[in-house]
Amino acid sequence: MHPIPKPHTAVNPANNIPSHFICKPRSKAYIAPPIILPFSLFTRYFNAIKVSEYFVAIPKIPVTHIHKTAPVLYAFDEENDNTISNALANSAVNGDNYFNIIVDDSLDFEDAYSTLVQDGYVVNYIESANNMLWGEVELDTSSYAYKNDTLRVITIVLNYIN
Repeated sequence: MHPIPKPHTAVNPANNIPSHFICKPRSKAYIAPPIILPFSLFTRYFNAIKVSEYFVAIPKIPVTHIHKTAPVLYAFDEENDNTISNALANSAVNGDNYFNIIVDDSLDFEDAYSTLVQDGYVVNYIESANNMLWGEVELDTSSYAYKNDTLRVITIVLNYIN
């Protein structure tokens, strides 16, 4: 003989919690960051007894690729003018769209910028570079100059005629 089944009771759906609302961290359906208890974490700092030979001091002024490649404006003299004109001619041969000049710390940045732009030094540099290029590439003397006070860099936008 088989046992007689008990009568089923009706289930109230309002009392059931859907399974996706129950947080089960080990279940496959649990999508959340892992539970981390703050007392289970610790940090240990190691202090060197002596300074490492690989230690590099961080400069006060950030060094970028501009500082490694651009000419530096030390003064408004013939020697520095030739250096900047030669670098400008090389940039023109390479087809660069921008030319950077770094202003040395010995010069006031704002004065150097106004001297370059308003007193026509940029135009003189471009004309000297055009004379060095012998018509291979020709730069337009009308150009824009931008400044970056933090890096002490003046950027000249190069316009080509041919």
